[in-house]
Amino acid sequence: SLKLMYFLKIKIKFILQILIVITYFSTLDAKNMDNFDKGNQISNYFSGIILLNDNYYKDSYNYFKKLNGLEKIHNTYSVKYLFSLVNLGKISEAFHYSKKLEKENLANFESNLIIGIYHLKNQNNDLAQNYFSKLYNLNSNFVIKNFISKSLVNWSSFKNLDFNNAQQKIQEIDSKFDNLKKIQNVFLHCYYQSKKTEYFFERLTINKDIDFSRYNYFYANYLFQKKKHVEVKKIIAQSLKLYPRNLLLNQFQYNLDNKIHRNNFDCRDLSHVVAEILYIAANALSSQNIYNFSNFYLNLSKYLNPDFHSFDTLFAENFYKEDNYHEAKKIYEKISKRGKIYSWYSAKQIAKILIQQDEENNALDILSSAYKKINDK
Repeated sequence: SLKLMYFLKIKIKFILQILIVITYFSTLDAKNMDNFDKGNQISNYFSGIILLNDNYYKDSYNYFKKLNGLEKIHNTYSVKYLFSLVNLGKISEAFHYSKKLEKENLANFESNLIIGIYHLKNQNNDLAQNYFSKLYNLNSNFVIKNFISKSLVNWSSFKNLDFNNAQQKIQEIDSKFDNLKKIQNVFLHCYYQSKKTEYFFERLTINKDIDFSRYNYFYANYLFQKKKHVEVKKIIAQSLKLYPRNLLLNQFQYNLDNKIHRNNFDCRDLSHVVAEILYIAANALSSQNIYNFSNFYLNLSKYLNPDFHSFDTLFAENFYKEDNYHEAKKIYEKISKRGKIYSWYSAKQIAKILIQQDEENNALDILSSAYKKINDK
Protein backbone atom coordinates (compact mmCIF):
# COMPACT_ATOMS: atom_id res chain seq x y z
CA SER A 1 0.00 0.00 0.00
CA LEU A 2 0.97 3.68 -0.30
CA LYS A 3 1.24 4.11 3.46
CA LEU A 4 3.56 1.11 3.77
CA MET A 5 5.78 2.48 1.00
CA TYR A 6 5.85 5.86 2.73
CA PHE A 7 6.96 4.38 6.06
CA LEU A 8 9.60 2.22 4.34
CA LYS A 9 10.91 5.34 2.63
CA ILE A 10 11.15 7.14 5.99
CA LYS A 11 12.91 4.17 7.61
CA ILE A 12 15.51 3.86 4.84
CA LYS A 13 16.10 7.61 4.93
CA PHE A 14 16.59 7.53 8.70
CA ILE A 15 19.15 4.73 8.48
CA LEU A 16 21.06 6.60 5.77
CA GLN A 17 21.09 9.75 7.89
CA ILE A 18 22.52 7.84 10.86
CA LEU A 19 25.31 6.50 8.63
CA ILE A 20 26.03 10.00 7.31
CA VAL A 21 26.35 11.48 10.80
CA ILE A 22 28.56 8.60 12.00
CA THR A 23 30.81 9.16 8.97
CA TYR A 24 31.00 12.89 9.70
CA PHE A 25 32.03 12.43 13.27
CA SER A 26 34.51 9.66 12.52
CA THR A 27 36.55 12.23 10.56
CA LEU A 28 36.90 14.61 13.51
CA ASP A 29 40.16 14.99 15.37
CA ALA A 30 39.63 13.23 18.69
CA LYS A 31 41.72 15.77 20.62
CA ASN A 32 39.78 18.69 19.18
CA MET A 33 36.48 17.06 20.01
CA ASP A 34 37.52 17.01 23.65
CA ASN A 35 36.72 20.73 23.65
CA PHE A 36 33.07 19.82 23.30
CA ASP A 37 30.65 17.88 25.42
CA LYS A 38 30.68 14.93 23.02
CA GLY A 39 27.31 13.41 23.86
CA ASN A 40 25.41 16.67 23.82
CA GLN A 41 27.14 18.09 20.75
CA ILE A 42 26.80 14.89 18.74
CA SER A 43 23.11 14.82 19.64
CA ASN A 44 22.67 18.43 18.49
CA TYR A 45 24.57 17.80 15.25
CA PHE A 46 22.74 14.55 14.55
CA SER A 47 19.38 16.27 15.10
CA GLY A 48 20.41 19.23 12.94
CA ILE A 49 21.50 16.99 10.05
CA ILE A 50 18.31 14.93 10.07
CA LEU A 51 16.06 17.99 10.25
CA LEU A 52 18.03 19.76 7.52
CA ASN A 53 17.79 16.74 5.22
CA ASP A 54 14.04 16.62 5.87
CA ASN A 55 13.75 20.35 5.07
CA TYR A 56 12.79 21.40 8.61
CA TYR A 57 15.05 24.40 8.46
CA LYS A 58 13.91 26.27 11.55
CA ASP A 59 14.43 23.23 13.76
CA SER A 60 17.79 22.36 12.18
CA TYR A 61 18.91 25.97 12.68
CA ASN A 62 18.02 25.80 16.38
CA TYR A 63 20.26 22.76 16.83
CA PHE A 64 23.14 23.97 14.66
CA LYS A 65 23.42 27.37 16.36
CA LYS A 66 24.23 25.60 19.65
CA LEU A 67 27.45 24.32 18.07
CA ASN A 68 29.29 27.63 17.73
CA GLY A 69 32.98 26.94 17.12
CA LEU A 70 32.55 23.49 15.59
CA GLU A 71 33.49 24.92 12.18
CA LYS A 72 37.09 25.22 13.39
CA ILE A 73 37.47 21.45 13.54
CA HIS A 74 34.77 20.29 11.14
CA ASN A 75 34.23 22.41 8.03
CA THR A 76 31.16 20.46 6.89
CA TYR A 77 29.30 21.94 9.86
CA SER A 78 29.65 25.48 8.51
CA VAL A 79 28.14 24.48 5.15
CA LYS A 80 25.19 22.76 6.84
CA TYR A 81 24.63 25.76 9.10
CA LEU A 82 24.68 28.11 6.10
CA PHE A 83 22.10 25.92 4.34
CA SER A 84 19.80 26.21 7.36
CA LEU A 85 20.24 29.98 7.49
CA VAL A 86 19.70 30.62 3.78
CA ASN A 87 16.78 28.20 3.51
CA LEU A 88 15.11 30.08 6.36
CA GLY A 89 15.62 33.33 4.48
CA LYS A 90 18.10 34.58 7.09
CA ILE A 91 20.45 36.01 4.45
CA SER A 92 21.81 38.81 6.63
CA GLU A 93 22.72 36.33 9.38
CA ALA A 94 24.25 34.00 6.79
CA PHE A 95 26.30 36.94 5.47
CA HIS A 96 27.70 37.77 8.92
CA TYR A 97 28.51 34.13 9.64
CA SER A 98 30.23 33.89 6.23
CA LYS A 99 32.34 36.95 7.08
CA LYS A 100 33.30 35.23 10.34
CA LEU A 101 34.43 32.18 8.39
CA GLU A 102 36.46 34.40 6.07
CA LYS A 103 38.17 36.09 9.03
CA GLU A 104 39.14 32.68 10.43
CA ASN A 105 40.38 31.44 7.00
CA LEU A 106 37.54 28.93 6.85
CA ALA A 107 35.70 30.30 3.80
CA ASN A 108 34.05 27.86 1.39
CA PHE A 109 32.06 28.00 -1.86
CA GLU A 110 28.76 28.69 -0.10
CA SER A 111 30.14 31.43 2.17
CA ASN A 112 31.82 33.26 -0.73
CA LEU A 113 28.64 32.97 -2.79
CA ILE A 114 26.52 34.39 0.03
CA ILE A 115 28.88 37.34 0.56
CA GLY A 116 28.92 38.04 -3.18
CA ILE A 117 25.13 37.87 -3.45
CA TYR A 118 24.76 40.14 -0.41
CA HIS A 119 27.01 42.77 -1.99
CA LEU A 120 25.24 42.47 -5.35
CA LYS A 121 21.87 43.04 -3.70
CA ASN A 122 23.28 46.13 -2.00
CA GLN A 123 24.75 47.40 -5.29
CA ASN A 124 28.36 46.95 -4.25
CA ASN A 125 29.20 45.42 -7.62
CA ASP A 126 33.00 45.54 -7.30
CA LEU A 127 32.89 43.65 -4.00
CA ALA A 128 30.40 41.17 -5.48
CA GLN A 129 32.71 40.53 -8.42
CA ASN A 130 35.62 39.93 -6.05
CA TYR A 131 33.75 37.17 -4.19
CA PHE A 132 32.35 35.61 -7.36
CA SER A 133 35.94 35.38 -8.64
CA LYS A 134 36.82 33.40 -5.50
CA LEU A 135 34.12 30.88 -6.44
CA TYR A 136 35.64 30.44 -9.87
CA ASN A 137 39.12 29.93 -8.44
CA LEU A 138 37.91 27.03 -6.26
CA ASN A 139 37.54 24.74 -9.34
CA SER A 140 34.73 22.61 -7.92
CA ASN A 141 34.03 19.11 -9.24
CA PHE A 142 30.32 19.86 -8.94
CA VAL A 143 28.98 20.76 -12.41
CA ILE A 144 26.28 23.11 -11.11
CA LYS A 145 28.81 25.02 -9.01
CA ASN A 146 31.03 25.50 -12.06
CA PHE A 147 28.07 26.79 -14.07
CA ILE A 148 27.15 29.24 -11.30
CA SER A 149 30.69 30.48 -10.67
CA LYS A 150 31.45 31.03 -14.38
CA SER A 151 28.11 32.77 -14.96
CA LEU A 152 28.39 35.06 -11.94
CA VAL A 153 31.99 36.04 -12.73
CA ASN A 154 30.89 36.91 -16.26
CA TRP A 155 27.82 38.95 -15.37
CA SER A 156 29.50 40.90 -12.58
CA SER A 157 32.19 41.98 -15.06
CA PHE A 158 29.84 43.25 -17.77
CA LYS A 159 29.49 46.71 -16.25
CA ASN A 160 33.10 47.32 -17.29
CA LEU A 161 32.88 45.69 -20.74
CA ASP A 162 31.43 46.67 -24.08
CA PHE A 163 28.89 44.40 -25.75
CA ASN A 164 31.37 42.54 -27.99
CA ASN A 165 33.69 41.60 -25.13
CA ALA A 166 30.74 40.57 -22.96
CA GLN A 167 29.36 38.38 -25.75
CA GLN A 168 32.76 36.72 -26.12
CA LYS A 169 32.61 35.71 -22.45
CA ILE A 170 29.19 34.12 -22.99
CA GLN A 171 30.51 32.19 -25.99
CA GLU A 172 33.35 30.81 -23.85
CA ILE A 173 30.90 29.00 -21.54
CA ASP A 174 31.42 25.22 -21.69
CA SER A 175 29.56 23.60 -24.61
CA LYS A 176 27.82 21.18 -22.24
CA PHE A 177 25.82 24.21 -21.04
CA ASP A 178 24.72 25.05 -24.59
CA ASN A 179 21.03 25.57 -23.75
CA LEU A 180 21.91 27.70 -20.73
CA LYS A 181 24.28 29.67 -22.93
CA LYS A 182 21.37 30.45 -25.28
CA ILE A 183 19.34 31.81 -22.37
CA GLN A 184 22.20 33.97 -21.16
CA ASN A 185 22.81 35.22 -24.69
CA VAL A 186 19.23 36.52 -24.86
CA PHE A 187 19.58 38.25 -21.49
CA LEU A 188 22.91 39.70 -22.63
CA HIS A 189 21.29 41.33 -25.67
CA CYS A 190 18.50 42.61 -23.46
CA TYR A 191 20.95 43.89 -20.81
CA TYR A 192 22.86 45.90 -23.44
CA GLN A 193 19.61 46.94 -25.20
CA SER A 194 20.79 45.35 -28.44
CA LYS A 195 18.64 45.77 -31.54
CA LYS A 196 18.77 41.99 -31.94
CA THR A 197 17.12 41.26 -28.58
CA GLU A 198 13.72 40.41 -30.11
CA TYR A 199 15.37 38.22 -32.75
CA PHE A 200 17.18 36.12 -30.14
CA PHE A 201 14.11 35.89 -27.90
CA GLU A 202 12.16 34.55 -30.86
CA ARG A 203 14.88 32.06 -31.79
CA LEU A 204 14.98 30.78 -28.23
CA THR A 205 11.24 30.39 -27.75
CA ILE A 206 10.47 28.69 -31.08
CA ASN A 207 12.95 25.91 -30.33
CA LYS A 208 11.00 22.64 -30.69
CA ASP A 209 13.64 20.38 -29.14
CA ILE A 210 13.85 22.04 -25.71
CA ASP A 211 11.05 23.44 -23.55
CA PHE A 212 11.88 27.14 -23.26
CA SER A 213 8.25 28.05 -22.50
CA ARG A 214 9.26 30.04 -19.41
CA TYR A 215 11.09 32.50 -21.63
CA ASN A 216 7.96 33.39 -23.56
CA TYR A 217 7.05 35.31 -20.42
CA PHE A 218 10.36 37.16 -20.41
CA TYR A 219 9.91 37.90 -24.12
CA ALA A 220 6.39 39.27 -23.58
CA ASN A 221 7.54 41.27 -20.56
CA TYR A 222 10.38 42.79 -22.60
CA LEU A 223 7.97 43.79 -25.38
CA PHE A 224 5.55 45.26 -22.83
CA GLN A 225 8.31 47.49 -21.45
CA LYS A 226 8.93 48.63 -25.04
CA LYS A 227 5.19 49.46 -25.24
CA LYS A 228 4.69 46.99 -28.10
CA HIS A 229 1.29 45.93 -26.80
CA VAL A 230 0.02 44.31 -30.00
CA GLU A 231 3.09 42.08 -30.16
CA VAL A 232 2.72 41.26 -26.44
CA LYS A 233 -0.82 39.96 -26.92
CA LYS A 234 0.26 37.94 -29.96
CA ILE A 235 3.18 36.29 -28.09
CA ILE A 236 1.02 35.41 -25.08
CA ALA A 237 -1.82 34.02 -27.21
CA GLN A 238 0.55 31.86 -29.27
CA SER A 239 2.42 30.67 -26.18
CA LEU A 240 -0.72 29.73 -24.26
CA LYS A 241 -1.90 27.59 -27.18
CA LEU A 242 1.27 25.54 -26.77
CA TYR A 243 1.57 25.80 -22.99
CA PRO A 244 -1.95 26.42 -21.62
CA ARG A 245 -0.94 25.70 -18.00
CA ASN A 246 2.02 28.08 -17.85
CA LEU A 247 1.46 30.13 -14.67
CA LEU A 248 3.58 33.13 -15.62
CA LEU A 249 1.85 33.53 -18.96
CA ASN A 250 -1.65 33.00 -17.59
CA GLN A 251 -1.15 35.57 -14.84
CA PHE A 252 0.36 38.01 -17.35
CA GLN A 253 -2.67 37.50 -19.62
CA TYR A 254 -5.03 38.10 -16.71
CA ASN A 255 -3.15 41.26 -15.70
CA LEU A 256 -3.29 42.60 -19.26
CA ASP A 257 -7.03 41.93 -19.51
CA ASN A 258 -7.56 43.79 -16.25
CA LYS A 259 -5.08 46.60 -16.98
CA ILE A 260 -2.72 45.49 -14.21
CA HIS A 261 1.02 45.30 -14.71
CA ARG A 262 3.68 44.56 -12.17
CA ASN A 263 7.15 44.57 -13.67
CA ASN A 264 8.88 41.91 -11.57
CA PHE A 265 11.78 41.28 -13.93
CA ASP A 266 14.12 43.77 -15.59
CA CYS A 267 16.93 42.35 -17.72
CA ARG A 268 18.90 45.55 -17.16
CA ASP A 269 18.96 44.87 -13.43
CA LEU A 270 21.96 42.64 -12.68
CA SER A 271 20.32 41.29 -9.52
CA HIS A 272 17.33 40.06 -11.53
CA VAL A 273 19.51 38.32 -14.13
CA VAL A 274 21.63 36.60 -11.47
CA ALA A 275 18.46 35.55 -9.64
CA GLU A 276 17.26 33.81 -12.80
CA ILE A 277 20.66 32.09 -13.26
CA LEU A 278 20.41 30.74 -9.71
CA TYR A 279 16.83 29.65 -10.40
CA ILE A 280 18.05 27.65 -13.41
CA ALA A 281 20.49 25.86 -11.10
CA ALA A 282 17.76 25.30 -8.50
CA ASN A 283 15.39 23.86 -11.09
CA ALA A 284 18.07 21.48 -12.39
CA LEU A 285 18.80 20.27 -8.85
CA SER A 286 15.11 19.80 -8.11
CA SER A 287 14.73 17.65 -11.23
CA GLN A 288 17.46 15.41 -9.74
CA ASN A 289 15.66 15.28 -6.36
CA ILE A 290 18.44 17.29 -4.65
CA TYR A 291 16.00 19.50 -2.79
CA ASN A 292 18.21 21.04 -0.09
CA PHE A 293 20.63 22.42 -2.67
CA SER A 294 17.73 23.50 -4.88
CA ASN A 295 16.15 25.40 -1.98
CA PHE A 296 19.50 27.03 -1.15
CA TYR A 297 19.82 28.59 -4.61
CA LEU A 298 16.10 29.38 -4.73
CA ASN A 299 16.30 31.41 -1.53
CA LEU A 300 19.23 33.38 -2.89
CA SER A 301 17.12 34.05 -6.01
CA LYS A 302 14.23 35.22 -3.83
CA TYR A 303 16.59 37.52 -1.92
CA LEU A 304 17.79 39.15 -5.15
CA ASN A 305 14.31 39.48 -6.70
CA PRO A 306 11.66 39.03 -3.98
CA ASP A 307 8.76 40.10 -6.22
CA PHE A 308 9.22 37.33 -8.77
CA HIS A 309 6.73 34.79 -7.47
CA SER A 310 7.72 32.03 -9.87
CA PHE A 311 10.53 31.20 -7.43
CA ASP A 312 8.00 30.39 -4.71
CA THR A 313 6.16 27.88 -6.88
CA LEU A 314 9.30 25.73 -7.18
CA PHE A 315 10.04 26.23 -3.47
CA ALA A 316 6.60 24.88 -2.54
CA GLU A 317 6.92 22.04 -5.04
CA ASN A 318 10.21 20.95 -3.45
CA PHE A 319 8.57 20.71 -0.03
CA TYR A 320 5.63 18.81 -1.51
CA LYS A 321 7.91 16.26 -3.16
CA GLU A 322 9.62 15.70 0.20
CA ASP A 323 6.22 15.09 1.87
CA ASN A 324 6.65 18.22 3.96
CA TYR A 325 3.03 19.24 3.43
CA HIS A 326 2.95 21.79 6.25
CA GLU A 327 5.66 23.99 4.70
CA ALA A 328 4.34 23.47 1.17
CA LYS A 329 0.87 24.59 2.22
CA LYS A 330 2.26 27.72 3.92
CA ILE A 331 4.00 28.77 0.71
CA TYR A 332 0.94 28.04 -1.45
CA GLU A 333 -1.15 30.21 0.89
CA LYS A 334 1.39 33.00 0.38
CA ILE A 335 1.38 32.52 -3.40
CA SER A 336 -2.44 32.67 -3.47
CA LYS A 337 -2.27 36.40 -2.65
CA ARG A 338 -0.18 37.19 -5.75
CA GLY A 339 -2.99 37.30 -8.31
CA LYS A 340 -6.15 35.49 -9.43
CA ILE A 341 -4.33 32.86 -11.48
CA TYR A 342 -1.87 32.16 -8.68
CA SER A 343 -4.82 31.94 -6.30
CA TRP A 344 -6.52 29.23 -8.38
CA TYR A 345 -3.23 27.36 -8.84
CA SER A 346 -2.55 27.47 -5.09
CA ALA A 347 -6.05 26.24 -4.28
CA LYS A 348 -5.52 23.19 -6.51
CA GLN A 349 -2.16 22.45 -4.89
CA ILE A 350 -3.51 22.84 -1.35
CA ALA A 351 -6.46 20.60 -2.26
CA LYS A 352 -4.01 17.97 -3.49
CA ILE A 353 -2.22 18.12 -0.12
CA LEU A 354 -5.50 17.82 1.80
CA ILE A 355 -6.44 14.76 -0.24
CA GLN A 356 -3.10 13.21 0.71
CA GLN A 357 -4.06 13.92 4.33
CA ASP A 358 -7.49 12.28 3.91
CA GLU A 359 -9.32 15.62 4.11
CA GLU A 360 -11.33 15.35 0.89
CA ASN A 361 -14.21 17.52 2.12
CA ASN A 362 -11.89 20.41 3.00
CA ALA A 363 -10.18 20.01 -0.36
CA LEU A 364 -13.51 20.29 -2.18
CA ASP A 365 -14.49 23.39 -0.14
CA ILE A 366 -11.21 25.14 -1.02
CA LEU A 367 -11.55 24.36 -4.72
CA SER A 368 -15.19 25.49 -4.79
CA SER A 369 -14.38 28.75 -3.04
CA ALA A 370 -11.41 29.52 -5.30
CA TYR A 371 -13.35 28.71 -8.47
CA LYS A 372 -16.23 30.94 -7.40
CA LYS A 373 -13.86 33.89 -6.91
CA ILE A 374 -12.47 33.51 -10.43
CA ASN A 375 -15.91 32.97 -11.97
CA ASP A 376 -17.37 36.01 -10.22
CA LYS A 377 -14.56 38.13 -11.57
